[in-house]
This record gives sequence, C-alpha cells and structure tokens, in this order.
Amino acid sequence: MNAQSKISADTHQIASAYIPLAEFRRAARLMAQVVPRRNVIPVLGYVRVTIGHGRVSLCATDLDIELTINVDADTAFEGETAVMIRAATLASFAAAARSVVNISVHAPAGEDTPSLILMDGGDMVVRQRALIPTGDFPQFSASTVKTATWTQTPDELRRMIHLCRHCISAEETRYYLNGIYLHARPDGSTLRAMATDGHRLAVVDTDTQISAIFGQTLSAIIPKQLVDLLKLVTRPGDNALLTVTMWERHVHIHGLDIEVSAKLIDGRYPEYSRVIPAASDAICCTISGAELTRLKRAAAGADYDAHIARLDASKGMICIGNQDGGIEMPIDIKCKDGMTPPVFGFSLFYLAEQGRVTPTFTVKGAGPRDPFIIHGDDPDAMFVLMPARV
Repeated sequence: MNAQSKISADTHQIASAYIPLAEFRRAARLMAQVVPRRNVIPVLGYVRVTIGHGRVSLCATDLDIELTINVDADTAFEGETAVMIRAATLASFAAAARSVVNISVHAPAGEDTPSLILMDGGDMVVRQRALIPTGDFPQFSASTVKTATWTQTPDELRRMIHLCRHCISAEETRYYLNGIYLHARPDGSTLRAMATDGHRLAVVDTDTQISAIFGQTLSAIIPKQLVDLLKLVTRPGDNALLTVTMWERHVHIHGLDIEVSAKLIDGRYPEYSRVIPAASDAICCTISGAELTRLKRAAAGADYDAHIARLDASKGMICIGNQDGGIEMPIDIKCKDGMTPPVFGFSLFYLAEQGRVTPTFTVKGAGPRDPFIIHGDDPDAMFVLMPARV
C-alpha cells in the first residue's frame, strides 16, 4: 500500500483550497519578512493558514508586528479550518511549485481535528503533520485607547515612505528616531510625516484628512521594520483604500487583501521645527542624482578620504579628496551679491542618498556653516541637511 492510498484510508479531507501560484508566492514571501529568523519560541516559526469562505488567509507574527494576507481561492468546503505550517516549508514549496497550488487538510477518520497537511504544486506534493495547534499562535497585544483614524491610497503611503525612509536613524541609543513620526500639520488637520537621524531631516505633507478622536492627539512613531514591510505589502497603482487606525501603543492598517498590526515606538519625538532654518537663497545650487552616482562610483576605489564632497563656489566645482589626489566635477553655485564665494561640504553618502530619493534637487542656505534646505520635484516635501566640516 503506497503513501497516498494510506492517507485516503486513514484520514478524510476537511478543507481544500486552490490558489494561483503568483499570489501564493507573494504571500509566502511576505510571511518570511515577518517570521523571525532566530527565535526561542517555536510557534513564531510557523504561519497560521486559514481556509474558508472563498479565500486563504496567512498570518505571521514576531510579537511586534502581525501580518495577515488574504488570497482569493477556490475552496471546496463550508466553514473555516485553520492549521499551522512552518514558514520555511511554505517558502521553499512556493519557490519550487510550478502550477496552481492546492492546500488540503486531512483529519483522522471520524474526527475533525487536523492531523495532516498536503501542498500540491502540480508535479510535487509536500506533506506535513499538523503538530502545533492553532490555539498556540500568539495573540497580538492590542491597546484600548484609540487616537485617530484616516484612509489613504497605497500610492500616498508609498510616497511618504519613499521620501522619509532614508532619513530614519539607525542609532539604537536614540531609539525614538528609528522610525517615521506621524502627526497633524500645525496649521491644519492633514497628515504630516517626518524622519531624522540628527544629520538630515525629511518633512512630507499630505492631503490626507485625519479624524482625531475627541480629547486625543495624533503623535505616533512608526518603527522602520513596519515601514519596510508596508512598502512590500502595498502595490503601486492599487485603487483600494487603506484604513489606518492609530491606537495609544499600536497601529492597525487594513486594506483589501492585507491587515497589519504593529507596536509603535514608545518615546517622545524631539521638537524638530527648531532645527529647520529660515528660508534663504544666499547660497543656491542644483544637483543631479545621476551625477552624484557617477561621482560616488569614481570615488569607490580611491586611496584617499572620499567621504566629504566639497562645493567650491569660486571654482564652480564639486570636489572629493585632498592634496594627495581627488576628483572634480563642474557645478553651478550661485551666491548673493557681495558675498565671498564660500567653500562648504556635505557627506557624499548623504548627498547620494538624497539623489536616489529626489533625482534632481536644489540646495539653499544662508551660509556655509548653516543648515541647508533641500527641495526636489515634490512641492510638499522638504529636506534639511547639515553641512560637514571642510
């Protein structure tokens, strides 16, 4: 008697779903982004898979973020059945499958408790025993005090992330800077996002109207792990609105096929408006991101200090290096009348990062030692960059 006939004789099918391969691979890939690579809690290495009502829901958590992906599927049974599948098994099978994926759940004869899971990828079948009960899957620890809610398109969310992500700090000692700060604009009720690492700052305004809860103020720091995840789970050009509900200690985001809950960073964000300088065009130059990429590539093999890009207004050059060697490229720097052409500098890495986010940008400042304001093509986004010592 072969294995398949033994399964048929000893068990009966209690749930089955057929999932398009592309959607299954996307869901498995997103689950892998949440499941911790190293953990001491075995259940965190599993994905809870729920089959029923014409869809398959996959849910993973690392105790700080919980992600649910809903995939339309052809289900053969009424009601819902949930099982636990190892995230590693799910990911490896998704990579190897070649056609529509069929997930079926089997139970011992005369019982309804899942005991065996089969994943069929056309010419390949993966079997896994249902060893961990779904009741062991941890429940997300939710707050009870709601502060605000709003709806926005995935494109608007992705825009905020794209313009702010490079300014998030990676310094763990100032943990409250390790994310994007969401709050209402001081002069209205629309959403503002900002991020800083102490050397550069991004402020991005939106047209999204915030529905604040009476007596509550929106002030939330979204951790960078969630920021990166949201960029992956949202699809460009998707017209389905996302509903964002902000609670005292966590955020919940619900869309057509996704649901994300995540803990917020518990800390007070610094008063960033004090470091934004007054607008000035005493020094002004326009820089191309493509040219900065060329400059950084040319400096990659340098045997001299190539970390600082010096902008010399008298020569009209952007320079890297010192007396032992260097690289120069022409750049148009304008100064106000009567001003001695200054020499000022920025981190080449910061400039290149800015060029990746805003392909062409204008840098303006009052003096070579003052913070500079940067504007790109987006009129509702502003950046501040501190100069480097030259």
